Amino acid sequence: MDIPIVTGFSHARNIIIVRSSHLVIAIHGGYGTLSEIAFALKLGRP
Repeated sequence: MDIPIVTGFSHARNIIIVRSSHLVIAIHGGYGTLSEIAFALKLGRP
């Protein structure tokens, strides 16, 4: 991690994190992790 991104945007945080990433690694989580995976797939992030 080069730059930590701290937000107070609740669910919008997931799309912010995915859009600002070059690569997404998902490790065991809940619904938030699943939404980040979905955003990554939709945005073409490996």
